[in-house]
Amino acid sequence: MKKTYVLLIGVIIVSSVSLLFSYLALHDISRDYVSERVLISENITDSPEVLPEWIHCPIEWSLVEIDLFIRVIMLVALVIIARKLFREKQ
Repeated sequence: MKKTYVLLIGVIIVSSVSLLFSYLALHDISRDYVSERVLISENITDSPEVLPEWIHCPIEWSLVEIDLFIRVIMLVALVIIARKLFREKQ
């Protein structure tokens, strides 16, 4: 039973850190991301090649994708742990 609670605390910590990284990545994307389509439609530029690479935020988008994967795994783990705890109480 103690091992289950330690595992539960670990899953909660990993989920919390993942949530923090997701928030930070999305916050940075909201400040830096500029769509090529928007720039072209606003006649700011007619060529995406002249735009700096950082406006695409590839690292931040990667963090968001990794966060989604981690959250799915943590959700499955939480369901398994909850079932185990429920069965131990019965």
